[in-house]
Amino acid sequence: MIIKRDFYLNKLISKKHNGLIKVITGVRRCGKSFLLFNLFKTYLLEEGIDRKHIIEIAVDSFENKRYQDPYVLMPYLKEQFTDNEMYYVLLDEVQLLEEFESVLNSLIRMENVDVYVTGSNARFLSKDVITEFRGRGDEVHMYPLSFSEFMSVYPSSKQDGWNEYMLYGGLPLVLRFQTPVKYYFTDMGLRNARLNFRQLEETHTMENIIFNELKIRGFNVDVGVIVQNTTDSTGNRIRKQLEIDFVCNKGSKRFYIQSAYLRIYSLKRQCKDLSAFCP
Repeated sequence: MIIKRDFYLNKLISKKHNGLIKVITGVRRCGKSFLLFNLFKTYLLEEGIDRKHIIEIAVDSFENKRYQDPYVLMPYLKEQFTDNEMYYVLLDEVQLLEEFESVLNSLIRMENVDVYVTGSNARFLSKDVITEFRGRGDEVHMYPLSFSEFMSVYPSSKQDGWNEYMLYGGLPLVLRFQTPVKYYFTDMGLRNARLNFRQLEETHTMENIIFNELKIRGFNVDVGVIVQNTTDSTGNRIRKQLEIDFVCNKGSKRFYIQSAYLRIYSLKRQCKDLSAFCP
């Protein structure tokens, strides 16, 4: 599945050959590597750039770990520059490269080298990119998918897409799951203290408590989704995802549980409704 990120791709294209280090920043999993190694590389190839003139290195991969040493990386790169034509150097997770500032500044001093990098850790993002590269950096800050980007590949209705986008956000990886991902806190008190006792939504708190109770009782717990394929009045196919909060498995037993908060006023009703969790 290819999600077009034309807004960011066009930004990179507009900065091509400007003599600066093109730095793609953003939170992890927002699509920086895909933008650089897939979308931008495809653009270069379609423009007729020879593959030998596109040098790509994922600095964070195990097989490229040796290139985290600048005294290994720089000789390797110089070996690739065999003529005076323009070379495009694409480096992913450049913050893992030792002395990356000096390496990048050395590269852009070469007249036939155009440099593009990504960076995502806290140290890298906490610095002003322009200052970091002594006035030689040009930043493209990337965000998770906008709603329109999300819907460009979402397989169902706009309303269903809006509901999922609001619930799960716009990280591209979300669109690859059969089942959506949720995160629960092991202890709600720690969660609330970390947030200074703000954002106390009883519906979400109750769901979290039920999840913890199920784990305590030894269940394997998944978020449940049932995919329903139907047609509308015009005959168009509609794919709906119907969600249930928990699918709980223990041995051969399976239970489906939906959390629905209802404020309880009487102690008698409270004990009755919570009997499953009270000894």
